[in-house]
Amino acid sequence: MKRLFLIYFLISGLLVSYSYAQEKIIDDISVNFGILSWEEIEKGLKEKPATHTEEFHLKMAKAMSEMHEGGFKGAYHVMVMLKNRHSGKQIENENVWVTTLAKTGPEKITHKLKSMTMDGYSGYGEFFKLNFHGPYIFQVKINLKSDLPVGGITHRVEFERTIP
Repeated sequence: MKRLFLIYFLISGLLVSYSYAQEKIIDDISVNFGILSWEEIEKGLKEKPATHTEEFHLKMAKAMSEMHEGGFKGAYHVMVMLKNRHSGKQIENENVWVTTLAKTGPEKITHKLKSMTMDGYSGYGEFFKLNFHGPYIFQVKINLKSDLPVGGITHRVEFERTIP
């Protein structure tokens, strides 16, 4: 049940007190970062919904399981949601990359995140195969081409997570 709520909150872009979701402010951008293992998504799919709210959460889990050609054992779904800090308006159709750096091994993976929209909420996400346990640094690079007519502005922010 907790996992389904987490999926909903990650997709809705709301701040969550769980260790899975975190917000940082860079310039005038609110950057929400979340990560869920494929195994957590699969567990959420197996729970039988008892209420309308749980049914909605199950729908979100199914949608996440099908994103980006689906997940796989050992994969983690990384998601970034962007909002204008002052207006609260979602920032859509931009270029967002995430680079993962394992602190316990020689692993560095970079993916351009795919734009995602579900039930009126927008974000960016992709599955990452993380091969080491322990702390990772997630470097988020955001190129807001809409900020300037030519070239855009690049923003960078980092998040740290421990992979069990």
